[in-house]
Amino acid sequence: MTRTSDISLGFGTAGISSLPWRHTVNRLLRTAFDGGVRHFDTAPLYGKGYAEQLLGDFCKGRRSALTLTTKFGLGGSADLPLPATLALPLNYYRKKLKGIPVTLAPGEPVEPAPLTFRRIDLASVEQSLATSLKRLQTDHIDFYLLHEALPGFLDKGVLDLLLSKKQQGVIRHLGVATDGANLQGLTDADLVHWDVLQYEAGPWQEALKKKFPDKLHFIHSILKYIHRQPAPQGVSAEQWAGTLLARQASNGLADRLIFSTRSGARLQQNITTFQRETTAHG
Repeated sequence: MTRTSDISLGFGTAGISSLPWRHTVNRLLRTAFDGGVRHFDTAPLYGKGYAEQLLGDFCKGRRSALTLTTKFGLGGSADLPLPATLALPLNYYRKKLKGIPVTLAPGEPVEPAPLTFRRIDLASVEQSLATSLKRLQTDHIDFYLLHEALPGFLDKGVLDLLLSKKQQGVIRHLGVATDGANLQGLTDADLVHWDVLQYEAGPWQEALKKKFPDKLHFIHSILKYIHRQPAPQGVSAEQWAGTLLARQASNGLADRLIFSTRSGARLQQNITTFQRETTAHG
């Protein structure tokens, strides 16, 4: 079983482009970094590309200390229309004026839907990779994940391109990021060239870890339904999220835990509680 002290936290950036100011984004990412987080997760889909750009700006001068995940198969690769300093407040206040909540209210759990086949062609993957490298201001991506798709969706030649980039060191690890329910039907043959499985916390974790023990398992959305799980006696509301992350680390089913928040204070509390709990039980 993996020791809890060996499991690291990763910070997800899906929500950073909904913050109103660039300095707020930088402060949030710096809080994660100063708290010991050394893995950051993003995707072209997040903020229509702005999350990658914001993360890339933050990583300047820190790149050698970090590992980065980005993805392909969803999201565009066009040039961003505005500088982030303008795009962030415009997006924030446009949503407020339209009455669209910037932070969506928690809803009821939704059963994962089976993936519908979509063709992922060679040209789009080439462009997506080039654009992600540019936005992230890096010459390599540590974990490059197929986003909400399965390896069988790739056109002929795409896997050869990815393996070539891996051999060159442009990509360090390949993976698949989708719901665990969609991964359960895969076989070892389907994943022979893939190193990482990234999926939502759920009842499929134990089965997937047992079925694919040689893969890295990155788990996210541990806190997605925390509002449905009141803090138990002896655990304060402020410490409950970090405690849940630590409990997930203790089950031996994850190699990395991805979580996110838009609140710097909450982020710091989660990291502090996680580190205390994993140290105590590691």
